[in-house]
Amino acid sequence: MMHAPTSPSAALPAELPGLHDLEIVTCGDPGVSRSGQAVSWPARSAAELLWYLHAHPQGAYRARLLLDLWGDEETPAALGRFRVALHRLRAVLGGPQTVTETAGRYALHPAVYARSDVGRQAALLTGEMSAEVCQAALATAQGPYLPQLETAWVRPERDRLAALHQQLALDLSWQHCSQQQCDCSLRELLSAAEADPLLGENHQQRLLVCLSVQRGPVAATDHYRRYVRYLRQEVGDGPLPETQALAQRVRQGEAACHWRQVDRPKTGD
Repeated sequence: MMHAPTSPSAALPAELPGLHDLEIVTCGDPGVSRSGQAVSWPARSAAELLWYLHAHPQGAYRARLLLDLWGDEETPAALGRFRVALHRLRAVLGGPQTVTETAGRYALHPAVYARSDVGRQAALLTGEMSAEVCQAALATAQGPYLPQLETAWVRPERDRLAALHQQLALDLSWQHCSQQQCDCSLRELLSAAEADPLLGENHQQRLLVCLSVQRGPVAATDHYRRYVRYLRQEVGDGPLPETQALAQRVRQGEAACHWRQVDRPKTGD
């Protein structure tokens, strides 16, 4: 079961004026633009504050924010720096309401979060998880989350999104498989495996079968060998006996795909 992405509180008004031309990209090549033009940041601290608040959609208390972002305690100088960065960020986004403060917790207004790629993705994933929805969600937020940052506070949200995107690819692969859309199913399986070489072995087994059916035993065997090398180097272990046995059957040209056992109508029937 896929869990809904974390999103800001719905208690605030859903809309704010003046945001129609605002675009926030956090995945792949992060940036902020208005009407297609990159915004000019008055100070780096304002941009840093934006990325921090985006990575904490439920908000963060000022003391934790100061410590995470700048390694500061709540000294007069640090509080002054924060107030200036907050003022500048609000000016870039469009006004005082764009960053909220409730009982000492600061957060992007939900309408601002919704103008980001991850925010739009979250909105897509609130309903039925059809193949079309999974595909649209994957296309909405592509690439690693805030790749320009290597600080500890960004990792939880980065890991959450990576896991979400992997699950979307796997769900989409299964849906394509159920429709016997083998090329599409294989594409999504490969995407999930490339993003995480330690993908669960049940998925690796299905990938071996799909590769064997779609690209032949040689391609499947090559993937299996790379997988074994990776396991030995990174984990110091090997694949499960079931996976080893499947790889042997694949090498011998056996196609263990369920759909291969189904009699499909001939073209023109």
